[in-house]
Amino acid sequence: MGISGEELLKNCPAWIQSKGDGVDLLIYVQAGAKTTGFSGEHGERLKLKVKAPPVDGKANEMILTFVAKELKVPKHSVSVVQGEASKYKMIHVREVDLQNVLERLGANT
Repeated sequence: MGISGEELLKNCPAWIQSKGDGVDLLIYVQAGAKTTGFSGEHGERLKLKVKAPPVDGKANEMILTFVAKELKVPKHSVSVVQGEASKYKMIHVREVDLQNVLERLGANT
């Protein structure tokens, strides 16, 4: 038996929001890290370390590729909607719902 939509929203982390055709992820990015991967939370944001430096859009490109792979969606479904030049970003992911994202990221425990 699945979780009701109301219960899912009530227990949802602050860093994920259901938006129309998908979800928004509030992310704190640590660019230039040794490895690429999610690394817990940073305040009310999901922390993402990326190997790429924050130069010429390289970190943003790696973020989009990594998020698409982790959520099993095409890369064209992932975009930076806020914070293009900031550590604090909002990433929109189309073609997924809240429950799928939480399951794929292991966040609905």
